Amino acid sequence: MRIGDYVERTANRGVFGNPMSQSTKDSALTASRAFFRDLQEWEWIPRRFDSGRALETPRSIRAPLGPNPRVIADEVHDGTAASPDAGIASVMTVTNLLPLLGVASSRAGRSCPC
Repeated sequence: MRIGDYVERTANRGVFGNPMSQSTKDSALTASRAFFRDLQEWEWIPRRFDSGRALETPRSIRAPLGPNPRVIADEVHDGTAASPDAGIASVMTVTNLLPLLGVASSRAGRSCPC
């Protein structure tokens, strides 16, 4: 599928003819599945096929759409990263707030009862 395949507009904006991205193809198939499922559910057309199976996104399109993992810095993950405009709130971490809430942290020498 390419951008502008089923369009009558002849204005060329530089993107017509380029291949569609994998997520755009997946979105088009998802919308088509929902359209035919609704038509069959509302009994506007007879149930002759299962739109979920007939219009399933192929594995070749789904595979690149998986999660895009990235490394998160330890400071950000721990919640200790300070932003320049956060002020005093940037010093407060979950570990520092636990005693104020009456909860003993495992770092204070107490073990978790669970």
